[in-house]
Amino acid sequence: MVSDPKALAEAAGEALRPLRFTVEDYHRLLEVGFLSENDRVELLDGVIYTVAPMGSRHIANITNLNRILVKAFEDKAVVSVQCPISLAPSSEPEPDFALLRLPQSSYVDKVPQAEDAYLLIEVADTTLSTDRTAKLSAYARADIPEVWILNVRAEQLEVYRDPDGELYSSKSTLSKGQKAAPAAFPDVELEWWL
Repeated sequence: MVSDPKALAEAAGEALRPLRFTVEDYHRLLEVGFLSENDRVELLDGVIYTVAPMGSRHIANITNLNRILVKAFEDKAVVSVQCPISLAPSSEPEPDFALLRLPQSSYVDKVPQAEDAYLLIEVADTTLSTDRTAKLSAYARADIPEVWILNVRAEQLEVYRDPDGELYSSKSTLSKGQKAAPAAFPDVELEWWL
C-alpha cells in the first residue's frame, strides 16, 4: 500500500518544504553530473525548472532579433543569446537575449551578473505567463534596468523599466510597426517585428 507523502510528513511532525537551491548549488549539480549542459533547465528563485521546447514562431523571432541586435550593437554591447545570467543568490535564468557591458572577454571566466546587463529580452509564446510573473519579478529584484517581453501571439513588445522591489514602475506596450530603443542606447531604434 502506497502512503500519501504529505500525510507521512505531517504524522512525523514535519511540514513538507520544497528543496531550494542557490546558484552555487546549481553549478555544483552540473559539476557532479546530476545536470548536464544539454539539459534545458534554468534556476529561478531557488527552483530548477525545465525550459519549454521552442515552436516555429519562437524560433523565427529569435532568429530575426538576433540579426537585428548583433547588427545594431556590434560595437556598443555584447549580445548574449539564450545564455545564463546570474541573479545571485538563487536565480540563474537564461533570457532569450541579454545586452551586456563590454568587453566580451570579461565573460570568459564568469557567468554574466545582474550588474553587467543593460537589457534582457524574453521572446514569449507559450511562456508569456511565466515571463510576466516569476521571471519579471526575479529581474526586478536583481535591479535589471530594463526588460522587454516580445509577446509573439499579440505581436506586441512590452517594455519594462525602472525596477522597484519585485515590480517595474514603468511599462509601455508597442504595437507592430512601432520602433523600440533601449534606455541605455536611446539613439538605437530597432524594428523588432517580423
